[in-house]
Formats: sequence, structure tokens, C-alpha cells
Amino acid sequence: MNVEPSGLATDAVFVRRVYLDTLGTLPSTDEAMRFLDDRNPRKREALIDAILDRPEYAEYQGLIWADLLTVNSFKSGADDPDHMDLWIREQFRRNVPFDRFARTLMAGTGPVRAEPGVGLVTARTPEEAAGFYSQLFLGVRMQCAQCHDHPFEHWKRADFYGTAAFFSQVAQKATRQGTVIYDDSTKEFKSPITKAAVTAVIPGGAPVVSDGRPLRQIFADWVTGPDNPYFAKAIVNRVWKHYLHAGLVEPVDDFRDTNPPSNAALLDQLAASFVHSGYDMKALIRLILNSTTYQLSSRPNKTNEFDQQLYSRYYYRRLPAEPLLDAVTQVTEVRAKFRFGYEGMRAVQLQDPVMFDSFLQAFDRNPRERVCEREENHTLLQTLEMISGDTVNEKIRNSPFLKRLAESSANDRSAIEQIFLPAFSRKPEAEEFDSIQSLLTAGKPRRQELEDVLWAALNSKEFIFNH
Repeated sequence: MNVEPSGLATDAVFVRRVYLDTLGTLPSTDEAMRFLDDRNPRKREALIDAILDRPEYAEYQGLIWADLLTVNSFKSGADDPDHMDLWIREQFRRNVPFDRFARTLMAGTGPVRAEPGVGLVTARTPEEAAGFYSQLFLGVRMQCAQCHDHPFEHWKRADFYGTAAFFSQVAQKATRQGTVIYDDSTKEFKSPITKAAVTAVIPGGAPVVSDGRPLRQIFADWVTGPDNPYFAKAIVNRVWKHYLHAGLVEPVDDFRDTNPPSNAALLDQLAASFVHSGYDMKALIRLILNSTTYQLSSRPNKTNEFDQQLYSRYYYRRLPAEPLLDAVTQVTEVRAKFRFGYEGMRAVQLQDPVMFDSFLQAFDRNPRERVCEREENHTLLQTLEMISGDTVNEKIRNSPFLKRLAESSANDRSAIEQIFLPAFSRKPEAEEFDSIQSLLTAGKPRRQELEDVLWAALNSKEFIFNH
């Protein structure tokens, strides 16, 4: 394609990038400086290993997958959606193999309070479950075949209703221990069109002959089997998009013959590696983070400035709502106060989107109403939230960090560095310092001058975007 990749990102850019993408948080000043001062030629590899073992990793993965699983007060299927949210985070904390995680969500049985994941299937009708799980774990929009055979794809109405039949035997009962999920083999799925009983059919395959296993288990075993042509590819494609900001298949849940991947060989290799690792999510993420592709600079050159799918540079994007709010909180040191949360709670830890927050809503917090990736809109409301909104400006006005800095004996260079390091994980360039220092000689009170500098930093593209 005659496209030259950009060079590697600087250490300052890399440390900020990998923290935000993996933990949903900024590195502290000490963490950034320790990494920048490290002379170990393999320090990036060591940093990746270290952050994957941090508790914030599971919290951020929990947020990402709670979004995709539509965990809220109405669609979690759990006795308490908070329990479902915590259960998801625990799976990533323990690094449970992803195939086991998926099987629990599709075919799990038992008390919901003990294992909330088993209750997700009860929140949907068989038809809804067929569309939901095929879109989530196969990257296939099976629900498009609910009304008619697709004219250009091999998915037929028979595939859709045959898939729905797998979820027709879900049953639940109330006990002293709460809701218990089980399979009732006497239940059958009837076509809403013909009213006749429908036999479960593996998508694109033959009708299922019962072998004693519950229908859901047969389906889950097929989905997560190493020979399944969709499961591993669909999952690695979602993870790839999170870190590289563009899926190898776009949209990520639209695998079909007429929508081929931008790099089929790479997708095959990542999927094979994922299966070989035993569906180890950390191993997959570690592989991506250590790649040159992920570590490229976001600065374009003349040959790749318009590239959107070759990954010849890192595609920068706006921080998601929760990490952005947490970043503002972290830099200003003013703890967030959420309506139903404890003081000091990170936005990434919020468990139900029903808890309203104007800042998070403005920056496209996921309402968890359907399986979809986060939107990335750029709106006037977002600009106003950062420039004059109460959230950002109250944090600046009440910042203990700025109070200490204003009352200290730090000279202009030291003060500017102490604002740059937590915000950008780097020190200011000479030109930046000269420009900013002119603001500190305008005769304003020291605290007000520093508030202006911090306000400008938080409203910069470098802060609001991950690059």
C-alpha cells in the first residue's frame, strides 16, 4: 500500500497510553517518573506484566464487559445487578478462561446469588437470547434473519429460530437461597409463525440430536469449542478494537462473507494464539500490548495521515466517560461523590448506569440497553462541560493539589512540571514552558495563576484524548 508506519511512541506517551487503555486510569507522577528514568531496555515489557496484575485491570475489564452484557437494573437477570457487576470483575481478577466465562453466561445453572452470571439468560426471551449471544460471542447479527432470509448471506430464518430453540428450556424457581436457574427438558420452542415445535439447530449446521445434555450446554460447547469458526475471532476482534481503536472486522459484531477483515492473516493468528493459550485473556492482551503495532506513535507521516485500517500508527481517540472523569479527579485530587457510591469511588467502579451523572452522560456513558461498542461523539455539550461545567471547575477550585502547590516555594519551572506530570506523564517542552510562564507573570494571585494553567491543561486535546 506504500504506507510507511510511524515510529515508536515515546516512553512518556507509552506509559500514559497503556495505563489508560488497560487500567482506565492515569499513571501517578511517581509511576511515570520511575518508568521514564528506568534504563532497562525491556522496561515496557516489565510494565505491561506489572499493570496486568493490578486490581484496576479487573475493574476496567469489568466495566467493558458489563457494558457489552448490558448489566443494568432491568437486563442483568440477577437478583441484584450489583452482584452481577462484581461477579464479572471477579472473573477477570481470577483470569478465568474466557470460554468458561462465556459458558457460564450461556448455560450456567444454580443459585443466582452464588454465581450471578447464570442468571443473565433469564432476562431475555429465547428469540432475544439467540440474537444477543450470537452477536456477543460469535460477532454475528443473527437477529437480522428473524424476519426473512438474508439475500446475500447464508443465515436463514431456520438458523435464527433453530438457535432460539436452544434457550427454550431455561427455567427458574424461588428458594430460600434466592432464585435458582435450571433446565426444564419438557419445555419446547414453537415458531411464532407456524406455531409448530422447532428443533434446535447449530447455526449453519444440522439439527441437534439430544445426547442427554441440556440444549443450552450443547450450544455453549459448540460456541466455545476450539473448532468454532467465529468465537475466538469475535473475541480477539473486540479486544483488538479496544486497544487499537479499530477492529479487524468493522463493525466488530458484523462478521459476514461480504464484510471481510482488513487483515485476515492477523485475525487468524490472534484467534489461534487465543485458543492455544486456553482462552487466556491476559495472554491475549499481553501479546497485543507488546506488539510494535500497539506501540507506534500516533503522529502521522505523509504516507499514513489518512490511514484508518492499516494500523500504521496509533489511532488516538477521546477518553471514555469514566476514565476521563477519573483522570480529572486524579489530577485535581478532589474525590468524586456519586449519588449511590462511597466517597472516593472511581467512576470506573460504578455498577449501574441508572445512577445519573451529568458529566458521564455528556461523554457517552453506555446506557447498557443493547450489545454495542461505546459511542465517541464530539459535541458542544462536552466542550461546555470541560470549559465551564461544574464538575471540572469545582474540582479545580477545591483542589488540595493546587493549594499545596500555591503555598509551596516552587518556582515557575517546578510548578509547571508538577502540573504537566500528573496530566501528561511528561515534563513541558521549552516552548511550552516559555508560553505558560508568561501567564504566571500577569500579576494575578499565585493560586489563580496556577488554576488557569491547570484549567488549560485539562481542556487540552493531549489530556482529553489518549494518544
